[in-house]
Amino acid sequence: NYPADLDAAVTGHTDPLYLTVKPPLFRIYSDVLNWLGATEGQSILDVGFGAGEILLVANEMGLDCWGLDVRQEYINLLQGKLPNATLLRSFGGNTPKEQFDIVMLGDVLEHIIELNPFVQSMKHSLKPGGKLWVSTPNFDSVFGIYGGANNIMRMVCEHIHWFSRKS
Repeated sequence: NYPADLDAAVTGHTDPLYLTVKPPLFRIYSDVLNWLGATEGQSILDVGFGAGEILLVANEMGLDCWGLDVRQEYINLLQGKLPNATLLRSFGGNTPKEQFDIVMLGDVLEHIIELNPFVQSMKHSLKPGGKLWVSTPNFDSVFGIYGGANNIMRMVCEHIHWFSRKS
């Protein structure tokens, strides 16, 4: 049931649930950024930043924050909270010419039609020694299996790929 115009479907609707910053995620992303070795002055690109929890934590840690998201509502939400961040709207693998110490792809790959070119563009956006962090929903997880056909992850129209631990 993919929409005929995926770009219009993605950019034309934003669930209000995702326009709310979730403070419990701050600790998780702080742990992730510390695990990645993030230090003050490094640059970070968060692709598909949503409500911006990663960028908010990165900003507090003193990182140079960049964000790419297809939904203008997310950019509007964060502009006042992160006035020094560079927030851009893109679709697919479009990235700035800058290179980054850290690139975050949190729950992004399942939305990308052409995976290989996108991942290559993310790889090329890293500085030498930079780190690429990827997470995706695991459709074979207990959460995925328990929800079955009613699992919210299966209902998102722009989830093009379903990943499991094996894939």
